[in-house]
Amino acid sequence: EAQKEEFKQVWQRVGEQRQAVCVGQTQMHVTAEQVVARMRQYLCYSVARREVNQVDFLYFSAKTSNQLSVFCELALQQNANGVKLSVRTEAVPLLPLFLSYVSEVLRVQWHPQQQAVLPRSSSWPLRSDHRQTRRWGPST
Repeated sequence: EAQKEEFKQVWQRVGEQRQAVCVGQTQMHVTAEQVVARMRQYLCYSVARREVNQVDFLYFSAKTSNQLSVFCELALQQNANGVKLSVRTEAVPLLPLFLSYVSEVLRVQWHPQQQAVLPRSSSWPLRSDHRQTRRWGPST
């Protein structure tokens, strides 16, 4: 379980170059407490939480069995089913896997018109001259 300071350091170091962002909706309205409990059941741990304008921002960390870290910010509408997920990791190939994981765990349907923007895995490690992105979305 990452502490707030570790989360912040890694989040800033990884940056937007190794980030995926998706927008979608849950099948039913869920509270922040329900999301934290559900994610914990599947070994994704809450790091912090804040509220801004009727939106709960939840911050989570997870580690793979081979100790690769994944961090995310989940924006959850308090009075609706909308969610926005931002995921960062130094292991870029984990990004689409984590998006699928969150979709399954929280029963989120990602909006096709709001497909995640992922860095190109083939340019790993990322260099400043290789900031191209590719689109990824749910298979439907």
